Amino acid sequence: MLSIVGTLYAILLGLIIVNVQTKFEVANQMAVTEANCLSNLASPDAVRYRHLHKIQNLPVDKACTLANNQLRQMNKRPSKRWIFHIPLIVASMLFASPNCHAKSDYETAIELYSKKQYSSAAQYFEAASLSNPSNAAANYYAGYSFYLAGRKSEAITSFRRLANAFPSLKEGIQARVFLKSLDPNYEKDNSGTTTTTKVPVEQRVAPANKVVPKPRTIVDEMVEVKRSNGKLPNVTPAFVERIKGLLVTMPISVLTFWRDNGGSVVITPSVVEIDFRIQNTVPRGWDQDFSWKDSPALTHGNQVVVSQYKANPRTGDTVDNTPEIGVVRHETGHAIDYCMDNFTGSNEFKHAYYLDSAKVPEEQRKRLDYFLQKATGGPSETFAELFCYRMGGETDTPRMEVCDLVHRYFPLCDKELGKCLAKLASP
Repeated sequence: MLSIVGTLYAILLGLIIVNVQTKFEVANQMAVTEANCLSNLASPDAVRYRHLHKIQNLPVDKACTLANNQLRQMNKRPSKRWIFHIPLIVASMLFASPNCHAKSDYETAIELYSKKQYSSAAQYFEAASLSNPSNAAANYYAGYSFYLAGRKSEAITSFRRLANAFPSLKEGIQARVFLKSLDPNYEKDNSGTTTTTKVPVEQRVAPANKVVPKPRTIVDEMVEVKRSNGKLPNVTPAFVERIKGLLVTMPISVLTFWRDNGGSVVITPSVVEIDFRIQNTVPRGWDQDFSWKDSPALTHGNQVVVSQYKANPRTGDTVDNTPEIGVVRHETGHAIDYCMDNFTGSNEFKHAYYLDSAKVPEEQRKRLDYFLQKATGGPSETFAELFCYRMGGETDTPRMEVCDLVHRYFPLCDKELGKCLAKLASP
């Protein structure tokens, strides 16, 4: 009995060994065939795979889908023929277009810009702009990033290209604002190509025999209320009336001049809802920990944007800007400066500014550092704050104190501003 069992066990063991050896030989042959297929893919003969040239142009996700389909087909039809699908599968993985792996120049630029790596971001924005000339945003942020990085000549080149290509878009308008302050030759170079004739400031007043509308009428014409585009609530009617109430107290000559030069006021839940691309941008002269999300207002050329809400820079919570609505007067000063062909860039105002800024006491310089910025920032902000003072001043205590200091320590600049306002009021 034991001999019979031993014989059967030996036979069974022999069958197992033969089966294992057979499977090993088949697996070995399959591995050799697979290696030959892979070598063919790298050889000039690879073109014989009729789908390869199509696979090379596929995005990665579609190439992977194709590979998965091939694997499913292999599972449905288990046979020795499955080995010939390997070239297609591997080609799907290896030869998909490399461009789909990499981020676009614009995406890379935005990532660098958000990290405040402006010089590197400028290079990518510039590349994105040149490869897609219709992308006005890429062109604008190329110039702006060059500007933030201190690369003035490259900023001018980018802004000039933008201003020429998109003169009526907001990006083109803002580019011209930068060019007026960055490039002393810009106005001269473009004096013969402008579509409209510029009238001297002293002539831009209403004729004596013209019926001058009431301030409220002008303000109603200029103000536009924007509905919320995001998570914030719409602006309240009470807030709109407060803003209009500030504007109607301005001299009729200022309002008329501003309106006749295309001025407008946009009231919105948040300033970044006008252009969400600026939400992580640091305003000129601000600390690097802040962005436009923390600002109650801004100016685009002759347009003032004021918001009812902003982010608390410390907590991120949404706060109401009503206590700070006096900033509208400051931003209006920027708009008037723009309509006056960048008066703060004139020799008269710059001379007055340099004399005044040199006399600011050392103990006050830190508190007034926003108005002592280098280049165009200092004169521009000083003009706007002096205008704010003359129109009634700021409305929250910290800003009111600073506004008074600016008026105290920049008397020559205030005198030049007074001359400008007198020209607007003269018949």
